[in-house]
Amino acid sequence: AQARAGGLYDDLIVGDIEDWMAGTRQSFGRVVAADVLVYLGDLDRVFSGVKHVLKPGGMFLFTVERSDGADFRPQETKRWAHGEDYLLRMAAAHGFDVRGLVACTPRVNKGIPIPGLAGALEAAGPLGQLTPYVPVGYGFAAIIVAFVGRLHPVGIVFSALLMSMFYIGGELAQSRLGLP
Repeated sequence: AQARAGGLYDDLIVGDIEDWMAGTRQSFGRVVAADVLVYLGDLDRVFSGVKHVLKPGGMFLFTVERSDGADFRPQETKRWAHGEDYLLRMAAAHGFDVRGLVACTPRVNKGIPIPGLAGALEAAGPLGQLTPYVPVGYGFAAIIVAFVGRLHPVGIVFSALLMSMFYIGGELAQSRLGLP
């Protein structure tokens, strides 16, 4: 009630984070979970849900309390701690590129700094994922490469390099500008 009355949020959804992300059709450029994941043990459904709602190239930013050794474990404070290796495995399993995972102090409890981790994960776009489908559109690129290379083997090599720079440069510009 206080959060709704404060008027700080564009939209306030009360419910289970895992269920909501799995069922929504909305997509976002960023998902921020500061001091949220400490209330969940196994993060498999969370990572799956975040991947579902993030646009390709979107960022997942989060903090957790650090667990040394265990993947995740409950603490005396009734909050969960998560291990660095576990978070890296979750990121890889759900198609995220790790942009950063650094030690931090997410909070102070009774004057004692709590060791934690802050993560920045990028959702890989379709080019960063394996799919069971035959890629389309590359035949036309091959025709252009052969044409620009004048059907000469050496010319085709240089033409292919030039075309790959155009493709990669275009995708990079699209990602950096946040275009669909």
